[in-house]
Amino acid sequence: MIGCRQISGESAKVPTATTEEWKHRLLTIIDEYDENDIYNADKTALLFKAIPDRSLVLHKEGCKGGKRSKEPFTVLLCYNWSGSDNLKPLVIGKSLWITL
Repeated sequence: MIGCRQISGESAKVPTATTEEWKHRLLTIIDEYDENDIYNADKTALLFKAIPDRSLVLHKEGCKGGKRSKEPFTVLLCYNWSGSDNLKPLVIGKSLWITL
């Protein structure tokens, strides 16, 4: 099966020896902590009011859409290694400017 993927050259830029050394060092650090005390946090974009850029249509039928929404939210997700503690997502939206 043939698929379409985005080309990324990032993985080839770090020497393998460096990554192996870092993995060993990280495991040594992690061993000092309980898995309930190790957390991971990551941010992602939530495209609020986003419409799809593709749609199913009949053959020879046009497909038109509206403007794309420019109202993204930033969401921070955080959980611990064991999965026993998932913190509430932190959502950051567009701020309002108040003029006095």
